[in-house]
Amino acid sequence: MKSTLHIHALVKLGQKLQETLDSTDNNLPLNKAIRKSHELNPWFTPTFTRLAIRNLLPWLEPQKLSEWVEKYQSPKKSMKTGIIMAGNIPLVGFHDFLCTLISGHTAMIKLSGKDAYLLPAIAKELIDIEPAYRDKIHFIDKIPNNIEALIATGSDNTARYFDYYFKGTPRIIRKNRTSLAVLNGDETPEELGYLADDICTFFGLGCRNVSKLYLPAQTSLKPIIKALAKYKWLLNHEQYANNLRYQKARLKALNSPFIDAGPVLFVEDAQLNSQVGIVHLEFFNSIENVKEILATNIEKIQCIVGNELNKSLNLGSTQKPDIGDYADNVDTLKFLTELQS
Repeated sequence: MKSTLHIHALVKLGQKLQETLDSTDNNLPLNKAIRKSHELNPWFTPTFTRLAIRNLLPWLEPQKLSEWVEKYQSPKKSMKTGIIMAGNIPLVGFHDFLCTLISGHTAMIKLSGKDAYLLPAIAKELIDIEPAYRDKIHFIDKIPNNIEALIATGSDNTARYFDYYFKGTPRIIRKNRTSLAVLNGDETPEELGYLADDICTFFGLGCRNVSKLYLPAQTSLKPIIKALAKYKWLLNHEQYANNLRYQKARLKALNSPFIDAGPVLFVEDAQLNSQVGIVHLEFFNSIENVKEILATNIEKIQCIVGNELNKSLNLGSTQKPDIGDYADNVDTLKFLTELQS
């Protein structure tokens, strides 16, 4: 796929974002957007929003972009592509935005009300770099009926609605997913620190956050709890602290055992998904049983981390996906470049 113009502009965008992150000037447009985002959504703390921006910067390097797009064909024509974005963590829809632009399509973006400022600020920076994008980026209140393709991220319930309403439109519809870790009990303190990142970054609100741990029977939790201590500052966040108090009260009312691990609660539970502030634990005697469980539930899993299973991600990497790591393992760029008019 020929994308010289896109790559040149996106590399400059990455440089601009890096300059903003390095600057102490609060009047820069993106810094203003970071501040407004926090006022709108208290879960979008400046610390985590800046981390989200920093984590996408490797995607905007020239070699990374060139190697990414070279294996795809060029689309036959530009098509209006609707993007319905989630708002659980900052800029969670940026990769869909990037895929749409670099494939030459027009992005018709329905933002989440929880994340209304960050992407428009970044898009403005991109348009300033390359004015041709002015006609390629549109922020809209409702996805129009005449869109030619759709990428939508939401819950299992909204996915059913999207599938029905846009049944005649080429589409990628994403549902609820979660991530988990399979440990072997021999992890180093450094590796457990990375696990703490996978659990606590963005308050655990992302589908790439680890919400469940599989551990060998008799594994001590003390080293994990010690590693989590670096995130005790989350308890200074009013909404998160209130949520954790609520979860403790709820579990006590239900007579459900739990372990206070500092910034999170550990609960033994076979379910993959957990509520915010809770990490489910499951102890195993046979790794083969774990493999069977994971195989059965693969459509519900976004990431698996740890040293125990082949092809698992490294601990600490869940919030740092590579540009070619596609949500739900659906190749977004392949979908966009192979669209037929």
